[in-house]
Amino acid sequence: MDMYTRFTHITNELNSLGKTFTTEELARKILRFLPRTWEAKVTAIQEAKDLKAISLDEFRGNLQTYELRRNFQHKRKSRKIVGLLLRSWKKIART
Repeated sequence: MDMYTRFTHITNELNSLGKTFTTEELARKILRFLPRTWEAKVTAIQEAKDLKAISLDEFRGNLQTYELRRNFQHKRKSRKIVGLLLRSWKKIART
């Protein structure tokens, strides 16, 4: 998760300059810059999780799990589409 590494670097730099953030503030900042396609997940986290009580590692793990699941579903969907196209082409080729 390259985005998380950059985010951590920036917050560490700000921390060294004297600006500190609570876990809740950091989690909210991460949720704010997630892409629009993650809107359902962002809403679910905001409604279900107490951002003050969650650790950043747990929060990050939750987002990574969601990302892996989305990627897996996308690949599976792509394979189904390719399979349907191949079957269609075979039917067309027979006629």
